[in-house]
Parts: sequence; structure tokens; C-alpha cells
Amino acid sequence: MSNIKTIFLQDINNGGNPEQPHKIAQALAKHIAAAQKTLHLAVFDFKFQTNLADPVVRAIMDRAGAGVEVQIAYDKRPAGTKFVNDPLGSGGVKTVGTEAYLQSTFPEGSKVQLYPISDPQLMHNKYVIRDGHTPQAAVWTGSTNLTSDAWSFQDNNVIILNSPQIAARYETDFDELIANGVVKGTGIDDSGTATVDNLSVETDFCPGDHPAVVATIVTAINNAKTRVAVASMVLSSSSILGALSDAIERGVAVSGVYDGGETDGALRAIKVASKIQLIKEVTGHLVAKDSVHFNPHKPDGPYNYMHNKILVADDVVVTGSFNWSQNAEKNAENIVTFEDAAFARQYADYIQKLADQYSKGTNPPG
Repeated sequence: MSNIKTIFLQDINNGGNPEQPHKIAQALAKHIAAAQKTLHLAVFDFKFQTNLADPVVRAIMDRAGAGVEVQIAYDKRPAGTKFVNDPLGSGGVKTVGTEAYLQSTFPEGSKVQLYPISDPQLMHNKYVIRDGHTPQAAVWTGSTNLTSDAWSFQDNNVIILNSPQIAARYETDFDELIANGVVKGTGIDDSGTATVDNLSVETDFCPGDHPAVVATIVTAINNAKTRVAVASMVLSSSSILGALSDAIERGVAVSGVYDGGETDGALRAIKVASKIQLIKEVTGHLVAKDSVHFNPHKPDGPYNYMHNKILVADDVVVTGSFNWSQNAEKNAENIVTFEDAAFARQYADYIQKLADQYSKGTNPPG
């Protein structure tokens, strides 16, 4: 049985499987249900507008009731109060922010411990550690938030790693988060490599190890000989853009997809002409998903971002929660890096599928 598993999500209005949201709910519930000792979640966004979360919530409550230590660290942001249209069956319902959702879903007495992370920077992780300090340890991570939009309209990926060594590093990061209650000072002593299914898998965390996170992505691009495939929501990191530009100049096949709505917003905010030109040069080799641009007056969406943060450079794969921006270097983030031809093919085929779909144009969510 493989100790590395991947899940790829695609907007259900744009080529994705309509059953995808329920399948991801079942997959996460299964991951959670196997916990015997501890269950630690670090989540940027956790809220649902339907009963979609029921299997996940039941699994969490069941584990807490069975004596498993259940702790959830979450990004503390203001609650949303708008009505949204939900295509999954509930109609227009009042949504709430992550904190209000968690507090109402796991009230005092539920044995689920909640840890708000209050910081100007984002606690942007999306990982679930199961039995972190046991031989059965496993980590669920990637780009996918625990929301209806993330499972339905956004393009995302999940990677599940069954590895005590990797889980221990995520536990270190989690312990730093709940001990500090802020992002600053985390991700310091968490990075390293471990062997999983004969593959050397590296994990890195921000903000403490942000130079290594950026260097990992840049080095993989610089070392690429034949292909660079990109699926990135944000493209504004000067270092990464520079590496992609260099790859294009030396004749490496650079392709992929990015989120057009968010990138257009970034371009409007950038004042440096040379950087604007660099973004346009790189995105000229990619396909844009014409997503709904974030509106601060409508924080709860729905939003159909191309939300992945994936690099395939020859046979090297980098994935995780880290957006390719300088601001992300200050957030709480994590990445996973490994080299394998078969997995690289999986990720590259997925990226090409998205690019093919969005070259035809996209529809708004809902």
C-alpha cells in the first residue's frame, strides 16, 4: 500500500465531478476516523454552507468522544454575515466566519479544543495530523481549505503522507502555533527530509524557514532541463518570476495555469513597471482561469479560484499551502517537495487538464 496519496480537485462547474465535494468529505472523514491518540488540525478556513461537512464533523466529534486529543488551530478573522447562493442544495443561507463556525459546531463540552491564531499575517496552513507521535502517524496537507467553495468550485490538491518522521515535523509546527497564539516565531525548527516509499520527501515551513521555501521552488526551476509546469493562484514573487523567466529564455517548456482574477488584482496594485512586465512575460506562457475576484464586502464568496500552488520541474514536485508571493513568506505556510517520475506525471497531467479546460473560458460559480 502506498504511503503517499494524492487527490486532485477541479471546479465542478468547469469540468469537475459533481460528486467531488462529497467524495472529499468522505476522504477527510476517513483520515480523521483512523485517529487513536491525537488529532491536530491547522486550518486557515473552516466553514460550510450546507450539510457537506457532516461526515467530517461527525468523525471529529466521535474521536473526541473516544478520548482522542482533538485540537484545532485556526486563523482568527472577522465573521461574514452575507447570504450566498449555494448550489449544493441548501439555497441562500447565512454564512459565518471560521471562528463563529467552529465555536457553534464544537461548543464547550464537545471536548474539541479550539486555538485562535491572531496575527496580522495569515495562519494559512491546511493540514490535519493524525496520531503524530506514533508509528501510525499521517498528515493530510496541500492547498485545500475546509470550505464548500474549496471542495466545489476551486481547483485544489491534497497530499496524504503516512510517515512518523514527517508527522513529527508538522507536530512541531502545530505546537509552536498553539503555544504562541500568533504566526510570528513559528516554522523555525520544523523542516527536514524523510524517506517515504523509497522517496526522499522534504518539508519546509514559513515564516521561520521562508528562505528555504523560496529557494526550493527557485532551485527546482533553475535545475529544470525539459519542462516546468505551473499551477499557481498568485504569481508575484520576484525570485520565482525571475527563475521562470530564465527558464523560458533557456528554452525550457514552461506551461500551466494561474488565477486570472487574483493576478489582475495584483497587477493593479504593483507600481514597478519592470515587475509588471515580468508577470506579463511569464503569464504569457500560461492559461488564466477567469475567476471571481475577491470582494472584501463579500468575504464568504462563492469564489472559484484556481487555488493550487504546484510546481512540476522535470520530475520534481512542490506542493502545499504557499502562494508564490512575498507576503506569503511571512505567513504560516508549509510545502512538500519530492522527486519521482510517476508522481510528476500525475501532477503535470492534472495541470494540463486545468489548462485545457480554462483555455475554453470559465463560468462564474453557482
